[in-house]
Amino acid sequence: MWLITNLSNTLPHLTFFLFVFLLFVLVETCGGQLDASNAGYITSPGYPLEYPPHQSCQWVISTPEPSQRIVLNFNPHFELERLDCR
Repeated sequence: MWLITNLSNTLPHLTFFLFVFLLFVLVETCGGQLDASNAGYITSPGYPLEYPPHQSCQWVISTPEPSQRIVLNFNPHFELERLDCR
């Protein structure tokens, strides 16, 4: 899943944000608050490996201005767990 905002199209700004966000991924965050001023990625803990059992990750994504929109794009291979998942 990835998040796109249209506040800035400058590549250095985007590169900096991705670097910072990847630091969060390395410490195995599961949920949290995101400021949609920049584009970024949200992944499950341990991605691309399977995530640990009994995870409940909740992300709160907010925009600086109430009139701004958040666009979520899911990876084409995105799968929800099945009821018979083990």
